[in-house]
Amino acid sequence: MQNSPHSARLAAISLAVFWLLYLHPYHGIRHDSVLYLGQALLVREPQQFAQDLFFSYGSQSQYTFFPELVAWLLNYFRPAEIFLTLTLIALSAFTAASFALLRTLFIAEQRFYALLAVLILPAGYGGHLIFSYAEPFFSGRSIAEPLVLATLTAWLVNRRWLAAICWLLAASIHPLQALAIPMLAFGVLVWQDKRWWHLLWLAIPIVGLGFWGIVPFNQLVIRHDPWWHNQIAELTPQVFISSWQYEAWGYWLTDIFLGWLVIQRATGRLQSVMRGAIIATVLGMLATLVLADFFGLVLPTGLQLWRTQWLLHWLAMASVPWLLIMQWRSDYSFSPRLALLLAIVVYGVPLGAIAPSPLAILAMIPLYLVWPRLMVTVSPWLVRTLRGFAWLTLVLGLAKYAQGVWMIYARMEGVREAVRPEFMLASYPLVAGILIYLGLIAWERVRYLRIVLVAVLLLALTHTVDVWDRRSKWTNYIESAQYSPNLFGVSLEPGVQVFWEDELLASWIILNRPSFVNSQQAAGIAFNRGTAVEVVRRQKMFDIFYMQKQICSLLNNLNSNNACSVDDQQINTLCANGAGPDYLVLTDRLQTAPQGTWSIMGGSKGDRQINYYLYRCTDFFTHSEE
Repeated sequence: MQNSPHSARLAAISLAVFWLLYLHPYHGIRHDSVLYLGQALLVREPQQFAQDLFFSYGSQSQYTFFPELVAWLLNYFRPAEIFLTLTLIALSAFTAASFALLRTLFIAEQRFYALLAVLILPAGYGGHLIFSYAEPFFSGRSIAEPLVLATLTAWLVNRRWLAAICWLLAASIHPLQALAIPMLAFGVLVWQDKRWWHLLWLAIPIVGLGFWGIVPFNQLVIRHDPWWHNQIAELTPQVFISSWQYEAWGYWLTDIFLGWLVIQRATGRLQSVMRGAIIATVLGMLATLVLADFFGLVLPTGLQLWRTQWLLHWLAMASVPWLLIMQWRSDYSFSPRLALLLAIVVYGVPLGAIAPSPLAILAMIPLYLVWPRLMVTVSPWLVRTLRGFAWLTLVLGLAKYAQGVWMIYARMEGVREAVRPEFMLASYPLVAGILIYLGLIAWERVRYLRIVLVAVLLLALTHTVDVWDRRSKWTNYIESAQYSPNLFGVSLEPGVQVFWEDELLASWIILNRPSFVNSQQAAGIAFNRGTAVEVVRRQKMFDIFYMQKQICSLLNNLNSNNACSVDDQQINTLCANGAGPDYLVLTDRLQTAPQGTWSIMGGSKGDRQINYYLYRCTDFFTHSEE
């Protein structure tokens, strides 16, 4: 965006902020942000939460000061305000840190396009599409990622003290994300001088200290027993890379391939950093496969060294515009290789269940590599056929994705609160790329349209800012009811265990009491066997409960009523012998009278009344003589 520097700068900033906010809408305290809020609540009120299932056997919070930071903020602000504000600040910091690093890696003409690629291309990495960078919610990763990028920037410009400070801050907030830096640095060093490989010999005395039982090295040689290992694989399958689905391996291979292309064509810092990132990622994957998947060692499993992929993925996505421009300049046209490279990017990035299969890259990558030889060894007819196939692949991928968007929209009966088809289509890399490309063509060739383009961008940005907070009615009810332990009209005893059906945040943030069991509380089972044992025990207690819920849901839908509900006797079984929760919050009205009721609006349209009933376990106790 050259010429007319002021208008170009305004347009560039508006475009970047638009894509940042449009593709990262805020949906409230969800995903891992719930767990991080819980850690802060534990710091603030240990007498209430120390016996919560997520904390009772220890948690990862002992390795970070993030909970203390949020706990301090809770003294002055409400959780909903804190997490919304810090999510926006974290996304802005990530964008600024990304651009700062891109300034050191790319020439001036390429930096802005690299930033757009980071903001637009899917950020997911690892197995089961659980993790991504620049997540639209607040967690320890939200702070650590900009600090890691700042560390790398400072290192590249030889400001080593600043790099050390940034890395120490990142490691003190989220050690797992920060590990990418020393592993990348090791990769750079061993490429420059193979003697650095000898550093790995240090593992022998360290492991030896572990076998001798010397703390903390003893943690290196403690193994999961088979039962514990199986539970981790079942409840948190992303931890073991051998349990990743084939799509995740396709995305990983795409990152490696794009990184390899960069190494072949780049020089200087970009080439060196990409080499380090690939070596770090491969080493992290191999270490995880051997130490965690095969040997089942507790500490290496918890370290999740495969997470080094996040930095490789960031670099690969940032390099996409540069790679495409280099390909364009090499071929001087919309060549088949350009189409194949575009297709590899589109098919090889995580876009969800309706995306084209990433397995297609297994054919595209070899075809891309052999194309120059193919041009001179096969008939012109076959070359034209393959050229048509390359471009048709892009069209078919977009058509499949658009069909999936339409099916989801139709399934949700056109409820825009539940699904926005234009958002889903705009998040498709090919669509976003075409829109930006057409805008750039119009900007360069039709100068009198520049004011119109800037005005349109500003209007789009204003609208995006206005709707960035996309919390549903249900979420707003939950978050606005924070710190209301008497919400149901009764005073709950301190420290009582509450089972809130399919909800963790509500137990913590509204009732301010420990949660008896929720699937999110299984996040720490790789670190503590006691957590795994208790999570499995409590989940099995509710197997019949959820089976009855499913049957009743089916019957009520068929009969268009809510006559079927969970059986009181089943609740009595859950509460008996003092092994169950003290209170239950259910959406079923049972024969036993509830202690209180709370009604809110929810559903896909926000127009369905949801009733929550608070039951006390002792009200269900029956005696054998009865």
